[in-house]
Amino acid sequence: MWSLWMQRNKRRHGEAGMPIRQAVIWVRDTAFDLWQLLHSPKQNKPRAEQPRWVKPELGWIKCNVDAAFQTENGQGATGGVLRDEEGRFLEAQAIAYNHCMDALMAEAYACRGRHGPGRETW
Repeated sequence: MWSLWMQRNKRRHGEAGMPIRQAVIWVRDTAFDLWQLLHSPKQNKPRAEQPRWVKPELGWIKCNVDAAFQTENGQGATGGVLRDEEGRFLEAQAIAYNHCMDALMAEAYACRGRHGPGRETW
């Protein structure tokens, strides 16, 4: 695009522009380069193995939490799950928020253990 703009400006200010034949070749080559970028074969990168959930030690309970945030409307949500040393489900909680500043704030609510200000703890 920049090259086209420069050629336009040169011609507009009285400088010799690119000959038509050269311009057609340039456009064809540029279009081909763009097509190759969009249709290049995907490289097969080895995927790192996803870590599996690990049970807590004997006598412990594990709490996994996460959060979500929508930039468009400032809404967020948190959720958490409690499991025992055998991985058995104990309890879960999910809370929606109408007002969050950003994703980091929603994540902070999830990590607080109360899932936000003024919420009951587990």
